[in-house]
Amino acid sequence: MLRLAKFTAIFVLTIFWAAVPAWPWGTDGHQIVARIAAMNLSVTARRKVAKLLSVPSDPNTVAEAMADASVWPDTVLRDLDPDTKSWHFLDICLGDAREAVGGRCQRNGCVTQKIEEYRDRLRRGRYDKWGGKGDLSLLIHLVGDIHQPLHCASNADRGGNCVQVDFRSAVNLHLLWDVEVVQEIEDETRTGSEGVSIRLAQDLQANASWDSFSWKTGNAKDIA
Repeated sequence: MLRLAKFTAIFVLTIFWAAVPAWPWGTDGHQIVARIAAMNLSVTARRKVAKLLSVPSDPNTVAEAMADASVWPDTVLRDLDPDTKSWHFLDICLGDAREAVGGRCQRNGCVTQKIEEYRDRLRRGRYDKWGGKGDLSLLIHLVGDIHQPLHCASNADRGGNCVQVDFRSAVNLHLLWDVEVVQEIEDETRTGSEGVSIRLAQDLQANASWDSFSWKTGNAKDIA
C-alpha cells in the first residue's frame, strides 16, 4: 500500500508537469492511498488538484477532496456507465510474457489503457464527458487498482474470485485483499471510533522509508 500511494502521488505530479469485473480496493483502501498521495504533492500540483476538484488549496482540504474523489468511480460511475467496469482490472495469465499484456485488455478498456488515457487527458487539459474532476478521480482510483495484485493477475480463477476463503465478510481471496486486509490493519491501529483511515494514512506516511523508494519512468503496462 505504501508503494502504490507514493506511485499515485508521482502520477498526479507527472500529469501537471511535462476477464469478469471484480470490485477494486474497498473505500478505506482507496481513501488511504489518496490521502498519502496528497501528503506528497508539491505546492504547485496541490493547487492544480484543488482547482480541478473545486476546493481550497490548503493541504487538509485537498486531502479530503482527493479521498472523496478516489471512490467516485466505484460509488457513482459504475452505475452511470456500466461499461467502465472493465477499466478496473486486467487479467494477465501467470504464464503470459510481457508482450502479451496488451492483448488481455478488453474491448471496453482496462486498467492499463485507462491510466495512460487519463494521464494524457489531464496533462493536455482535454477532458472527457466527466470533466477534469471526473478524470482526476479516475486516475487516482485506477492507479490504486493496478497495485492490487489480483486486479492484474489471473490463475484461471477470475483474479482470486474463485478462491474461497472464510475471513470476516470475505468469501473469496479477491474480497479478502480488497477490504478485509485493510480493515484488519485499521483495527490494529484504532484508538477511537472516528478518523481511523486518516490516522492510518498519517502513520504510514510518517513511518514510510521514502528514501528507499526508487521510481523509474515507465508506463502502466510495465507496472501491471
